[in-house]
Amino acid sequence: MKKYVMLACVAVLFGGCATGVAKKMVPKLEKPKEEVVANETRYSVSLQMIGDMLYEIKDPDIYVYIAPITNKTTGVGKVPEDIAGMLKSAFLNMGYKVHVVSNPELIPKGAEGYVIEGEISEFDVVRAESAGMNLGLYFGQGKGETDASAESDYGYQEINLGLDLRVLDATTGEYVPFVFAKNKVTMKRLEDSNKIGFSVAGNGFGLSGKAKVQNGVHESLRLLSEISSVELLGKLRLLPYWLAIPNAMPEYQVINNYKRKFRSLPKEKQISFIYYLLQSYYPDMREDQFAAYIRRFKKEHGLYPADEKITPKLFVRMLMDLPKKEVRNDLEQRRSRLLDSVVE
Repeated sequence: MKKYVMLACVAVLFGGCATGVAKKMVPKLEKPKEEVVANETRYSVSLQMIGDMLYEIKDPDIYVYIAPITNKTTGVGKVPEDIAGMLKSAFLNMGYKVHVVSNPELIPKGAEGYVIEGEISEFDVVRAESAGMNLGLYFGQGKGETDASAESDYGYQEINLGLDLRVLDATTGEYVPFVFAKNKVTMKRLEDSNKIGFSVAGNGFGLSGKAKVQNGVHESLRLLSEISSVELLGKLRLLPYWLAIPNAMPEYQVINNYKRKFRSLPKEKQISFIYYLLQSYYPDMREDQFAAYIRRFKKEHGLYPADEKITPKLFVRMLMDLPKKEVRNDLEQRRSRLLDSVVE
């Protein structure tokens, strides 16, 4: 009788018996403990927000040329060979103050122009466990497919995908100090779930949380392109770009670089930055109240002496406390909506 049971299991190798045996062969892997949330619009809203910041500080227009962003990993055939198009779409989504040109020679003389270069720098299978046969070790073949080789009964895959971007001054050809983006996405997939969870880590901010992706490598690279574009423009213009990316927080090194660059700015430019940030804290502030509101901010945030003097320390405190201000505003809006719904 035992012989017949064994033969039946062999006959349905990819069926019920094999499935049960296979799942016992591999330690049960839990789904990522962080909540997996839907990511419907990717970061198109973030791109528009950073464009709005550029408009609000009343800076001159910026011209950008995107050089080929090629695949420098060993994942030939598994990763797109060039994603410059994704970067172009990202910068075009920032609004009319950001101009994307097809040739660096088209940047007008005297205009602020930059060349963005970089590469897909990482594609590594960090972890892959399976039971059964022919479990694929990647998510797509450069076309965005998410279905790995599906003959395995049970499997888990974890892949790191990295993107490095740098910025050059189009006039001098010199790399712009501290303006670069080095971000990485970690994709995690349980074969059972047929969904991919991912997290993002970078040099300029920490981004927590998870999201569902339907197009594997291709979609993850687009996400990295959009996040990195926001970061690059923010660093070029000393903008609090982390406010445009949900759940992001600036790293100490970024803030310290901002502080050093702010110190070297002309006085008029320093004033425009502080005025822009003050309006984020006090939307009702009038232009003739500028000095009074600087004193008010310093008192409320423990900066002494509480005078109207503009300093790098003031600039840094405004940047660091802005996320807290945004959280408070969001809570107040939610409470107001809740109150309105109860009253109605």
